[in-house]
Amino acid sequence: EVHAGVRKPEDGAALVEELGEGATGSIVPVVIDVTDDASIAAAAATLPAQLDGVVNNAGIVVDGPVESLTRERLTEQFDVNVAGAVAVTRAVLPKIRAAKGRVVFISSESAVQLPTEFLHYGVTKTSQLGVSRGLAELTKGYQTGVFTRAIAPSPGRKVWDLPAPAGRSGVLSTASGLIF
Repeated sequence: EVHAGVRKPEDGAALVEELGEGATGSIVPVVIDVTDDASIAAAAATLPAQLDGVVNNAGIVVDGPVESLTRERLTEQFDVNVAGAVAVTRAVLPKIRAAKGRVVFISSESAVQLPTEFLHYGVTKTSQLGVSRGLAELTKGYQTGVFTRAIAPSPGRKVWDLPAPAGRSGVLSTASGLIF
């Protein structure tokens, strides 16, 4: 089963419909607002006691150059892209530990090649790299079995699978982006 976080129940229904009849039962939509602690706790409570992994993919791009953003819009960008990912990970980490699972952050190439027109977005994606690196140290994967990685896809491309990085650290270059 894949428990897929969605913002609204109709998004979950659309996802199952898009994936077709074969997905029914294997895709379980879970309504979650990554900026709301009660929503995160409620979503986490619906998940199994052991979770093979979490993929932190929620993210937004607040439109406009950084000098024109209000504090509220900048905070919104960080709240979804960074604090939301940390909060979701924190909520499910005991279940990940129980399964010796994986934590994945979907970052962006903008984390390492900061776009001047969306500097605030790039900085949130750089922050995700820092969080994933720190969490990797915290969980010490080779001792606990919990591994953390960040994937930074290039624009317009998709990373379909995450290679098992047995004994590796640092940056792995792929045809479609970077894996940290």
